[in-house]
Amino acid sequence: MNGWLRCVHCILPPKRLDGKAATRWILLWLISICATSHANMITVDDARSGSFAGACTLQDAVAAANTNAAVNGCAAGAAGLDTIVFAAGITSVSLASAMSSANPSCTFGLAVSEDLAIDGGAIAGSGIPKVSIQRSSAPSTPNFGIIGASLYNCGTAPTVKVKLTLSGLTIFNGNNAGGSGGGVAADILTVHDSVIGGNIATNGGGIYAFTSLAMTSSSVTNNSASSGGGITGDVPMTISSSTISRNTANNGGGIYAQDGAVTIDNSTISYNTGSGIDTGSIAAYFVTISANTDAGIRLEVATLNNSIAEFDDSVIVGNGSPPTTNDLQTSASRPITGTYNYIGTLSTVGLNDLDAGVRIASCASLNLGGLANNGGGTQTQALLPGSCLIDAGGITSPSAQLFANDQRGNGYPRFVNTHADIGAFEYQGGPAAVSGVCGGDNGQTLLTAPVNLCSAGSAGAVAGNGHPWSWTCNGSNGGGNASCTATIKTWTVGAAVSGSGGSVLPQTQTVDNGAAASVTIAAATAYRLGGASGCGGSLSGNVYTTSPITGDCAIAVNFVADPVSAAPVGAPALSTWALWLLIIGTAVSAILASVRRASSES
Repeated sequence: MNGWLRCVHCILPPKRLDGKAATRWILLWLISICATSHANMITVDDARSGSFAGACTLQDAVAAANTNAAVNGCAAGAAGLDTIVFAAGITSVSLASAMSSANPSCTFGLAVSEDLAIDGGAIAGSGIPKVSIQRSSAPSTPNFGIIGASLYNCGTAPTVKVKLTLSGLTIFNGNNAGGSGGGVAADILTVHDSVIGGNIATNGGGIYAFTSLAMTSSSVTNNSASSGGGITGDVPMTISSSTISRNTANNGGGIYAQDGAVTIDNSTISYNTGSGIDTGSIAAYFVTISANTDAGIRLEVATLNNSIAEFDDSVIVGNGSPPTTNDLQTSASRPITGTYNYIGTLSTVGLNDLDAGVRIASCASLNLGGLANNGGGTQTQALLPGSCLIDAGGITSPSAQLFANDQRGNGYPRFVNTHADIGAFEYQGGPAAVSGVCGGDNGQTLLTAPVNLCSAGSAGAVAGNGHPWSWTCNGSNGGGNASCTATIKTWTVGAAVSGSGGSVLPQTQTVDNGAAASVTIAAATAYRLGGASGCGGSLSGNVYTTSPITGDCAIAVNFVADPVSAAPVGAPALSTWALWLLIIGTAVSAILASVRRASSES
């Protein structure tokens, strides 16, 4: 899908807007620069890390886009926003080292210095990525973030901000400890249909945005940092139809934008360790914020001239660490506007600042489900039958509803009964049947245990050791289950004797990625082991054991002959002829003695 079509969602405002709100939305949309023309397309045809003659690896493709010149098998980039795509069959790229960069602050597997789009080929709006990019899990892999695209890290022009668009990708296992952006650190960042998960940094475990962030139909999950476990940036952020969950930080477990402005709609911010959102300006429409261990929303002192605190048709409940709940906390008095929200516990200042009508009067039975795969590509918290949030919103007719669907997208209309519901999830009239659907790791050969388990339904435990791994995506409310499998990547370890003098077994073996291999060495008679090497191993007795295997490798063994033993000290050894002469001489002497005795007797 080209840049203009992708921008259709960005053009639509999240709600009925007028005056300052409309102006602010237009400014945020312009910052997000959704519609950007593409220059050249570069196709990755080799999933290996590094650079290889005749092949186009992902790192070489980035280098070609940076330099506007062909690199090995990669086509040249051009001025403007180049696009990197992936050849059929390439679903995972594991990076073993950071790319070299002219910028000493760049410690990223992909060092982007010019405008770039990386497209994994997902269906727009699905929220389901198709290609994973991760830092290798091998023990020897150095620490680095996955993608850097900013004049503050990997950019080479000191005044030019870099535009980066990511679509259909899983960004996983980045480690930028001591830096910003374990998964992605970029100036002008746009993210579609992607998962940013399992990354570490000091600031912005998943994402660090230096200038702006526009994100749709994506998940930011299981990242960690000191500030902004999921996302950090004192910048304008527009987030739609996305889930930010299970991230960890001291400040802003989900989002930390203390001096930024967050506009968020049709999204879920839940189960983060720390606050859900920590910001100085927020506009939230049809949002669910729940089960964060600190405040659901912490409103900081407003530092922007146009700072607002507006909530519409949103549920903010169940945050804080029991017995203390803390759903909306404000650090200074300021107007809080909006309509038709369910907000549980407020700080005293926040309660005094609420405009009339911001909160619904009461809600006896929330019946808010836990975070789960309820359909669509992102996890949501379902409104269960009997929830007082059903039909409790402010939209009373489809014509007044500017969102066609709830967070889950197509097939889940936002307006069903007499009113729209409150929160990111729209109750569809009964417990919706959800059939389990296998996730992106199903059927794949993987370096590590599968993590993209289910795109719908709830995942059962992963069983097996990689030959194969298996799991079930369980449906709910009458929906069927799906059985899923994946296999571990294996490597060949060879072993051979140089010369003669003994043996090594086995001579060939297949080893799982990350596992060690061992061989047994036996010397022949009159020989002894000369040495064994290869695959980073070590010898103990007659057993040679490798380090964890992350690629094909070979073990080499050699033997040397034992030295010849010296003759013993003492009487010289007699030759065979000397022995015969001694025997004959003894016999002759005996005969002659017998003859002499016979003669003397006669």
